[in-house]
Amino acid sequence: MKKTRRKLVFHHCSYCTRSTNLFMASLSQTTFQRRIRVATWNVLSNWWYVFKYYTPTTDTQHRHWNHREQLSEAYLRTLDADIVCLQEINPEHVREDKEGGTSAILPGKSGDDLAFARRLGYDFVMEGDGNDFMRCCVLYRRSLFRQPAPTQGKGKNNKKTMVTSRKYVSVRLEPMPGSRLEGSKPLVVVCAHLPAGDSAHSNGVQVLAQALKATKKIFMPGDALILGGDFNMLESDTHGAPPLHFLRHGNISTSYEWASASVSASVSASASVSASVSASASAASQDEATGAATKVEQVNLKYEYSKKSHSFGSLQDAVEQLNQLRKTFVVPDLFAKFKRVENKEEFSLEFNNAVEKIFYQITKNVEFGMTPDEIETWITCIHGEKEKRTMDGANQERMAKARMLAISTGDMDWWEKKRSVKHKHDVQQQYEAMLLVSGGNDDDDDGKSEEKNKCMRLKLEDFRLIMKQECNTNPWSVQYDFQAYGVDWEDTSARRPPYERAIDRIFYGAGLILDANESQASLFEAQVAEEQSWFEACNFLPNKFHPSDHLGVTADFQVEMMSSAVVAVDAMSTSSGDESKSKKSKKSKELSENAMLLLEAMDVFGSASDFDLYVESGAEVGSKSFEGKFGGLLWSKFMETEGNENVKMMEKRELKILKSKIQTRARVIIEDSMERNPER
Repeated sequence: MKKTRRKLVFHHCSYCTRSTNLFMASLSQTTFQRRIRVATWNVLSNWWYVFKYYTPTTDTQHRHWNHREQLSEAYLRTLDADIVCLQEINPEHVREDKEGGTSAILPGKSGDDLAFARRLGYDFVMEGDGNDFMRCCVLYRRSLFRQPAPTQGKGKNNKKTMVTSRKYVSVRLEPMPGSRLEGSKPLVVVCAHLPAGDSAHSNGVQVLAQALKATKKIFMPGDALILGGDFNMLESDTHGAPPLHFLRHGNISTSYEWASASVSASVSASASVSASVSASASAASQDEATGAATKVEQVNLKYEYSKKSHSFGSLQDAVEQLNQLRKTFVVPDLFAKFKRVENKEEFSLEFNNAVEKIFYQITKNVEFGMTPDEIETWITCIHGEKEKRTMDGANQERMAKARMLAISTGDMDWWEKKRSVKHKHDVQQQYEAMLLVSGGNDDDDDGKSEEKNKCMRLKLEDFRLIMKQECNTNPWSVQYDFQAYGVDWEDTSARRPPYERAIDRIFYGAGLILDANESQASLFEAQVAEEQSWFEACNFLPNKFHPSDHLGVTADFQVEMMSSAVVAVDAMSTSSGDESKSKKSKKSKELSENAMLLLEAMDVFGSASDFDLYVESGAEVGSKSFEGKFGGLLWSKFMETEGNENVKMMEKRELKILKSKIQTRARVIIEDSMERNPER
């Protein structure tokens, strides 16, 4: 059968209407900026089960870390980024520096998963406790950046430089003195790995909201913000998907709806790739342009979780603005293979038949069920010897033992509540204790052992349930099992196109200007050409050419210089003098910090959608009160989403400055909107 060739398709951002020449012209007028490259890449965790991700034609040597590490180092060198957001770093394979009580993760001996990053000149920080086998990590060039030491003090004067929780890590980086970035704004980098699954598009908002809320603790006036990561938008990776909408607009409501992936695919397939970039394109005009580009009947999905907001204003999607949005997650479409076409909740006849064939191959007494010894034979075949595996990542062993415990004890909590990975140690201990009580595994000729151990068995229906549960979480794991036992019914690489999503993104805020330069564009073109050659040999990732199921993305930025106001605030924090002068400086500093924080947010607050809603409400364009009332509406919205707590701490003179700033912002939005639609 003829092999399906993968053809690369790019999203076209039709809202990017200003030419690159205009963008670069405005950029050249700003003299106090420095260029950096930012990348994000999910490396695919170096864990024991990763060999199951590969197609059966991939040599064993290409599945092992020795080969994958070489590919990872070469790929990271090609990206040539100054800051890299990595996901799925194995924390057990990275040496942690415990000296001095620091929680920073430092590269260490040969064999560390990040030793190759150290060789390329990076230092890094990693996500803290909460995930045993894959965490987020921020790499930064040690020649350009340093992580400042936390300041000691009480309350607000005690400043951290890193915050982390499950699924994210944020770090504040200062330019290294004497480097080409000296004098530029410090960067706060957020690396996130949103949860996968049917509701990843919704749960991802929760992770982002928590990450940005925590990031405020290390973000200081004048800092620039970068957020990169694996967004895991498996159900819908369209422009309006909830995590993307949340970052662009600063909030999301429970009534929010967006177009499904089928609509997005029709748009991207029919659009041409453009080189234009608009660093000031508003979130609303982007949404409108995306909707206008398709004639296909839209299938809407609804966000059904609680409303969320963040206080960093409108963040921009750099990859979309560069028109470099491509499918970065490319794997076999196994759900299409394993599930029924007419009902995706049900498994196909072929799937059920394959599961039964494995059960019959393993089980000596089919009517009696699978014994503990036979379970060990099965797990060894698909996962390897005991010393080379654990009960997480690929979950059949843990689920089989939990299911057997539930059956033998009559306590269904072992299956319904304790089959998850967090109970793996309890499951193993109880399972071993139960084996001792049962008196053995094998059946005796007289049938006494069969009677004694009748509860320590898995029937066909139990085995089928385990395989279905594993498939819903890790279809690649079940696919490997089918191949290992010779029951796979099709050559998936020849029969089916890949399942692919554009889920790796880089967002940025004030203090950074997207830089559409020839160097970065050439890198992108070279990446695409190389990827095309990989996919001609193998439709899916990972493969012998690439160590992960994700591709990396990059974006270049110009970092603005520190403003004199921020420098003055820093100077106040280190100045000395008499007690009264010190108290006055401290008071001025606190007020300045709050005011400047909100002034930074106002630079990007609001969008053309606010203008459109204002006009649609009946406002008379061009009237004397038009601009003033629009500014008042923006102020009210800003207070709701951004500034309530900080504003309460300000004096009247600062409130006056803020209101003047929001009015200026309103004027800019009006002018841009009128330029976009002169007929109004």
